[in-house]
Amino acid sequence: KYNIIIQEIKKIKNSKILFLSYELRDLFYLILIKTMSYKSVYLIEHNNIPDQNEKLIKKLIYLISNIFFKKIVLSLRAKKYLFSTYKCKSYYVPHPINYVTEYDETENMMFSPSGTTTNEDNKKFINRFKAKNTKIYIKSNTFKADGNDNIIVSSYFFNYDEILNKSKYIYIGGNGFALRESGVLYEALARRKIVVMENSPLYQEMCGKYNVVEVSSHNYDIEADITKHLRFVNEHSDKTVLEYYQKVFNDW
Repeated sequence: KYNIIIQEIKKIKNSKILFLSYELRDLFYLILIKTMSYKSVYLIEHNNIPDQNEKLIKKLIYLISNIFFKKIVLSLRAKKYLFSTYKCKSYYVPHPINYVTEYDETENMMFSPSGTTTNEDNKKFINRFKAKNTKIYIKSNTFKADGNDNIIVSSYFFNYDEILNKSKYIYIGGNGFALRESGVLYEALARRKIVVMENSPLYQEMCGKYNVVEVSSHNYDIEADITKHLRFVNEHSDKTVLEYYQKVFNDW
């Protein structure tokens, strides 16, 4: 199949190729594609950057990949980490969002839709809301509601968008966001929600700028700040993202 990909890429007149995602195990084939197509190859980093706890062989493979490819990251902390750890130059491009023009009226609802959230995380968060008679939706295969009618647990919500739109608070548990992003966070902020998070590098990058609060905060009874929402939408709009990509391709 890679021979077919290479032949198709060779037909493209543009000298730059952008891969929106990849796996480390595919790097050999990507190197083959680059060397045989004679084009500049750009890779967008999602969950591919090995952290300090990864095996040495994985770090070495990643280090070698920096020789062949130009890297694009979706956060400034990832850009800083790449340079400090791997001496790798990268370009930052804001994470794109699905632009929302109409907002549903929020209800007294909370939604915990992230797969990174543990049962302990959800218990801690629920305890903050039990006294508020809040309807709480939790995506989980193992969490038990213990007879609480205000807690709805499911492994999958077919009406995900409806719940997301109507909820005032979106909870993202876990602290494993050292380098990767959270799609749920961007979906929630684009819909003018208040995102509640554990303290993590991702939280540190978002708090203050956008409508993101820490789970230990004592001030949940707030409305989404319109100024922060407009800042988020502007900094992640299609127009802004396109300008960043144009700069990447023009400068590099």
